[in-house]
Amino acid sequence: MAAVTAPPATPGIEPRPAKMNAAQMLERLALLKPLAAGNRGPVRAGDPRRVAGEEYAWLIDLAYRQGVTHGDLAAATGSSWPVLRARLARHGYRAAPPTMTPYRGAAEKPATAAQCQREHVFDEGNTYLYTDAAGAEHRVCRRCRADRMKTKRTDAKAARESRLRHDLGTLSGASVTEPTRLDMDGALDLIEQMTGRRPVAATIRGYLSRGTMPVRGPDGRFDVKELRLWLQRREPRANAATVARFQRRLARLRTPQARARAVTEARQAHVSWADIGEPLGLTRQQAHQQFAATT
Repeated sequence: MAAVTAPPATPGIEPRPAKMNAAQMLERLALLKPLAAGNRGPVRAGDPRRVAGEEYAWLIDLAYRQGVTHGDLAAATGSSWPVLRARLARHGYRAAPPTMTPYRGAAEKPATAAQCQREHVFDEGNTYLYTDAAGAEHRVCRRCRADRMKTKRTDAKAARESRLRHDLGTLSGASVTEPTRLDMDGALDLIEQMTGRRPVAATIRGYLSRGTMPVRGPDGRFDVKELRLWLQRREPRANAATVARFQRRLARLRTPQARARAVTEARQAHVSWADIGEPLGLTRQQAHQQFAATT
C-alpha cells in the first residue's frame, strides 16, 4: 500500500519522532486520545482538537499497516476495532460504507447565508457572534433576537397580570385592587405605566445603591404608595416627540457654541443626558461632563 503523507504534529503534545516503532506509536495514540475525542461537530481548521483527530487517524492507519494488532490498538486507544475502522473510514483511510457520512471540518462547510430566515441581512450591525462550550461558532440575527426578547417580556407581563387577577379572585371581570407591595417586575411595570418608559432592573438597583429611591422592605418588595410619590416628585421627562426634535437639531449642528445652546434648551425641556448624547455619539456620562457647565 502506498505511503500516506503524514499530517502536522498536534500542538501542545511532545514532539513526534521522525521514525516510530510499534511501542512509540501506541504510546502516542494514548497521548492523542483525549484531545482527538473532542474533535466533534464543526471544529475550525487549525484547532488543536481537529489537528489531533487527523494525526490520531493517520497514526492508527500507520500502526495497523506496520503490523500492530487489533487488540494492541484497542488497548492503547480504549476503542474497539470496529470503532477505529469507522474513524479511519471517516478520514479517508478506508472505503466508507454507503450509509456513512465522511468527516468534514468547519472549513469545508458551504458558504453561510447572507440573510436570516426572516430575510434580515447579516451585516456588521445586525450580526451577533458567539462560541459555545464545544468551540463551535454561531451567529444570531440581532433584530430577530430583539423581537423574541420583546415578545418574551410582553408574555411575561401578561402572565403576571393574569396571576394577579387570579390571586385577587377577579376572573369574572370585576375591578382589580392594586397590591400594596410590588416585586421588581411589578415596580418596573408601574414605572412604565406612569412614565411611559421601562428601565432595566440594573438601573433600579443603581438607584437603590445610591439611595435615590425608596428602599425595599424586609420582604424584598417596594411599597406602592412610596414608589408612586417618588415617581411624581421626580423631574419630568420629555416626551418622545420633544426628544426626537432636539436630537434632529443636535445632529445638524456643527459649531460648539450652537450645540451648547441647543443642549441648554434641551435640558430646560427635560431631555435626558442619554438622549442628548445619542446623536452626538456620546454616552450619558460624556454628555454630562462636556455640557453640564454650560447649562
